[in-house]
Amino acid sequence: MEKETILIVEDDAILAIHLRNMLIGLGYSVPEPVATGEAAIAAVAAELPDLILMDIQLAGVMDGITAAGHIRSAADVPIVFLTGYSQDPLPQRAKTTAPYGYLLKPVSQPELAATIEMALYRHRIDRQLKKHKEALEKAQDELEWRVQERTADLLSANEKLSREIDERRRVEATLRESEERLFNSMATLTMVIDGISDPLILLDADLRVKRLNRAAKDYYGLTSYQEAAGKLCFEAFRGRSSPCEGCEHPFSDMRGYFGTYERKGGKDPDRIEQVFVYLVKDESGAPKASIVRISDITQTRMMDRQLIQSEKLASLGLLISGITHEINNPNNFIFFNTPILRSYLEFLLPIVDEYVSAHPELRAFGRPYPVFREDCFKLLDNIEHGSIRINQIVENHREFVRERGKGERCRIDLKQVVEKGISICQGRIRKTVKTFEANIPEGLPTLFTDPLAIEQVVVNLLINAAQAADKNDSRVTLTITSQNETEGEVIVEVSDNGRGMDAETQKKIFDPFFTTKAVGVGTGLGMSISHRLVTELGGRIEILSEVGKGSIFRVRLNK
Repeated sequence: MEKETILIVEDDAILAIHLRNMLIGLGYSVPEPVATGEAAIAAVAAELPDLILMDIQLAGVMDGITAAGHIRSAADVPIVFLTGYSQDPLPQRAKTTAPYGYLLKPVSQPELAATIEMALYRHRIDRQLKKHKEALEKAQDELEWRVQERTADLLSANEKLSREIDERRRVEATLRESEERLFNSMATLTMVIDGISDPLILLDADLRVKRLNRAAKDYYGLTSYQEAAGKLCFEAFRGRSSPCEGCEHPFSDMRGYFGTYERKGGKDPDRIEQVFVYLVKDESGAPKASIVRISDITQTRMMDRQLIQSEKLASLGLLISGITHEINNPNNFIFFNTPILRSYLEFLLPIVDEYVSAHPELRAFGRPYPVFREDCFKLLDNIEHGSIRINQIVENHREFVRERGKGERCRIDLKQVVEKGISICQGRIRKTVKTFEANIPEGLPTLFTDPLAIEQVVVNLLINAAQAADKNDSRVTLTITSQNETEGEVIVEVSDNGRGMDAETQKKIFDPFFTTKAVGVGTGLGMSISHRLVTELGGRIEILSEVGKGSIFRVRLNK
């Protein structure tokens, strides 16, 4: 895989060399740094890098912000600014260039690695979203053009038919010839509208069915075209004597209506349909006919939701990156100062020990001095342990939102990967679940698989089980078992005693955007993503569930 190129623009030569060495150590390709905005513009024009690390305050006529503006107007390249002051007005002005991040000097290697990786990831996501959006707009334009073209052909054929009928009435001597032309025109019209895959319905000025194509006949389950001819829509398609109650578009509003509206699918309520109504007027401008076209847009809406969800996930990754950065900074003060404080105590306490030897009755905070002395070091141990835990939690969340790339496989310790997934969602589980158990035996066989995919599946299943908790004695259990050598499987099982699922819900649980949770609680993507990941790894997911008693999700992985 070709290394990504990063251009450094920094007038501090020592800092520039330091940054270049760190980036090379992280696996990036880094050309010689430049020190001015003019040099940066020239370097980009000569060879476009994958990312620019730009100092805001540069020596010379042009500062980093001005140089970034010139570069961004000419090329699509992400820029991360370097600044020495977090509250300086320059970073605020720098926002006009749409930067992909900021780094506060001095820069540590972990901060540099995380910021650069997130900026490159966000830039890739922005380009993919732009490409998908352009493709969707192009597809929509092509679809509208095809509809307009076919509708124009239909109207033209209908006008031709009307003229032929008038000609037949006026010329009795050519009756046979006119009837033959009419028959040919009718055959051509039927062939045209039957070739359209969307249901088409032609209504007269009184909204009675005049004609429909084969797709419309099949859509409404008619055995022949004559069943609907001359009837109102609710008579022809619903067998009713009065307009349907609760119709998405009331019958009384359809006279003279021109436009589009969406509704639930007429055959499948889980689908989404868009209804186009084209109005045909006579010479005086009065409604003469209406053409109704029904189009299934479920896939289009699903793609729109996927784009929105992708933007949310990208924003979530940026947010977590920022939060972990802000947490790490104060935690580093605790982590690095604790050993120093321990050294101070080890220096001072012998002096106090000598004093206590002459005053054995001394008490500190109501306790004997030996107890107080031991408690001082216990407090330091607790502070150090808590700081380490903060670092571990932050690192787990950072790794969880990190881009998986191609999902390369390797030999993994399943116990270690699953425990990392548990630590990521441990806080969420404790909020809603009374009892959580993890039964992970020692000596599990190593698996040749994608560790990040397994971790994400474990997190999704545990969070799903926690969200299903609805009892005072709620319980979630994670168990791993290894089958014998002939079967060659490792089973990861997550069970709960929550609300459970009926048979219909179990059929749809892996469908994208399907969720039984309240609005704002679930996206409907967790189970779909888990199913896709497990399938790509050559495994499978099994479900056992009963309403009111709970569910079991069993992931079978090949050794």
